[in-house]
Amino acid sequence: MVGKQAVSEVYSTINGKVLQDNRDYRFILEWQGESSTLKLPCFFGLKRRLDAIDIEQMLNSPSACHDVEIFSSCGCDRCFVLTIPEILELRNLLNGARVMLELNSIIYERLYRPVLS
Repeated sequence: MVGKQAVSEVYSTINGKVLQDNRDYRFILEWQGESSTLKLPCFFGLKRRLDAIDIEQMLNSPSACHDVEIFSSCGCDRCFVLTIPEILELRNLLNGARVMLELNSIIYERLYRPVLS
């Protein structure tokens, strides 16, 4: 492919990164040494699922069952078992990726929109 990389980094943190596969229009989530490929709706579904986790309830609960959150997301080929710090870190990663995608969309729109006379 000339002029465009097949896979480009969207956002990264110390523990993971989100890549965009321009050929297949998918995202690759690299987290804790594993990679998961997600379509755009599934990527945002995973983000919504993470955002719905009640961290305050987990922190205030004396029960050991609230020490971790176990879930999977549509279109994702893995099950996540996350502690509170991991939930916060993964939220940070997905929020950063979302912001970079929105910023990229705004820049593209501004650069390539038709000029009105």
